[in-house]
Parts: sequence; C-alpha cells; structure tokens
Amino acid sequence: MTRLWHELTATRLRVGLILVAILSVVGLSGVAVYRHLQAPAAALGSVDSSAGVVTRQQPPSASSSAGLAGEAGEPVPREVSETLQRFVAPDLEAVRSAVVSQLAPALTNGDAAPAATQIDIESNSWRQDDDRGVVTGAVRVVGQPPAKRHFYLLRQGGQWRITFTDSA
Repeated sequence: MTRLWHELTATRLRVGLILVAILSVVGLSGVAVYRHLQAPAAALGSVDSSAGVVTRQQPPSASSSAGLAGEAGEPVPREVSETLQRFVAPDLEAVRSAVVSQLAPALTNGDAAPAATQIDIESNSWRQDDDRGVVTGAVRVVGQPPAKRHFYLLRQGGQWRITFTDSA
C-alpha cells in the first residue's frame, strides 16, 4: 500500500510540474503576443495637440537623420513643402492626406492643428535616401513659442507622407 501511495504521489508531482511548465509557456507567449500587438501603435506615434504634430519617441541614441545618408543642404522639394502645409491645416482631411496611410484613419477632429498654424521650413534642410526623407522646420502656433521639429517622410503611393516628427 505504501508503494502505491508513493507512485501516486510521484505521478501527481509529475503532472503538476508539467502543468506548471505548460502554464509558464502559455503565459510567456501571451506576454510576447501582447508586446507584439502593442508595437505598431508605438511605432505610429501619437498626436501632440499642443503643437498639432505627430510625434514618436526615439531612443536617446537615435540620430536625428534616422539613418539617412548624406549631409543636409538640398533644397526642399515643392511636394514636401505642400505636404507639411497640409499637415498643419485646420481641416482634418488635409491632415490625413499629409500622413502615412497607416496613421490617417486614427486621426480625429481634435488632431487637426489650430487655425493659423504654420511651418517655417528651413531652406536647404532636406535629406533624402531613396523613398525616405527628413526636413527641419519651426511649427508656429498662435500664442505659443515656435517649436523646431524634424519631419520624417516616406514616399507612399508616389507622394511624400509624414511618418513622425521629433524635436530638432
């Protein structure tokens, strides 16, 4: 009888350890899936309503050129200037037409810039590497000091679209 008791206890212990292992794997998988699902939202960024711009936090080690080759100093293409002006328009559809298609549906009326917001683009600040580019400008919102920003763009559907911005 004692031997049977020990065998049942050993079997229960094995089953318990197997269940703990399975639950651990499932729990870790759930954490990994949750983090993966959260990553696109973090990559797209958020809208900074005080300056009316899309922002994305970068690690402190990230360079302001976002890996673009070459030196700043090229004239800003007209299409890029027009995209930046649409980005600060008070009209939501204009703003949506200025950002990448993945971000546009998430924007709401509260995300449009206040009336009379302007971007003063620094001449010759354009940098381009294939379908990626960055330009620098000062966002001017009435009643607030200008905010100098880098605007990162991606050519999407043949047009330049803003992916995110950060402080210059």
